[in-house]
Amino acid sequence: MPVLWPTRPEVTVRDLQEQESESKPEDISDWIQLSRDLRCDGVFASPQSVRIAHVWWDDVGFGNGTLRAVIAAVLRSRGRAIAWLLFFTLVLTAWWVMFAMATGSGLAPFAMAVRGDMGMDMAAESMPTRTFGVLFVMWAIMMLAMMGPTFVPTLSSYDALIRAGHASRNGWAGLTVGFFLAWFAFAGLISAVQAALQTRHVLDMMGMATASWLQGSLLVAVGAYQFTRTKDICQGVCLSPTVYFLTRWRPGFRGGVRLGAGLGGFCVACCWGFMVLGFVGGTMNLIWMGLATVVMILEKLPEIAAFVTKPIGVVLALTGVLLLIGVV
Repeated sequence: MPVLWPTRPEVTVRDLQEQESESKPEDISDWIQLSRDLRCDGVFASPQSVRIAHVWWDDVGFGNGTLRAVIAAVLRSRGRAIAWLLFFTLVLTAWWVMFAMATGSGLAPFAMAVRGDMGMDMAAESMPTRTFGVLFVMWAIMMLAMMGPTFVPTLSSYDALIRAGHASRNGWAGLTVGFFLAWFAFAGLISAVQAALQTRHVLDMMGMATASWLQGSLLVAVGAYQFTRTKDICQGVCLSPTVYFLTRWRPGFRGGVRLGAGLGGFCVACCWGFMVLGFVGGTMNLIWMGLATVVMILEKLPEIAAFVTKPIGVVLALTGVLLLIGVV
């Protein structure tokens, strides 16, 4: 087993205990204050672990200033790992919920094959999807599942600012909250639209357009939007989040919420069309959800975006035209 730090066989446990008792903070408030001094966003190590490191570092003669820097780096690394773990847990949980809802309603590909049309009709009758409340919950979870992965490059850019000492983990959390608040607002809007269209039987109970002309029109409209100036501007913000941070910088959690809400607004304006396409294939269709998520991820990668945005628009528009003329 490799040795991770220098061994000192001449130093005994008694020596460590004696050194540990020399002017070390004993009250837990002292350790909390130490964490705050180190700007570790409220995450701090246990007194025992900090004392051991303090004793060892003083013993090898590097001094308290270097020790504080090392502890700060360790604690910041721990906070970063926890933040990312929570984020991906939230996204994966949202996908699991959507998978359970889709398979339960008969909309998963294999579920459709097993249950057939009768099973889908029974599921449609049993699901109270006409109510705004149910639709909003469904769309809100869908926003977490689908938009979470697309937000990773932006969070990574903000994370780089944290490591450079220009931002905080609280700001990172606020950025995430603000981003999803913008998408939850969109979820409320599209839920209201879906509820109204289902009431008028323009959409069926699974959120799919009942007329092929409407499906084709939506495909053509979303495909054409890929070529608009608005799409280019909003996508540009998503591709260069650091520029957005520098021009609209706000520190702390509240500042992060404002930054995230602004970025979320640009993201909604960039990607709303892919969400509306749920009315073509069914709003809980896992194939649509997966494909839309992959496309939106690719559109936010600077190395790839320029090669996929316009071709996707062409494919969508042509598919819509084929639907309108009755070829497919």
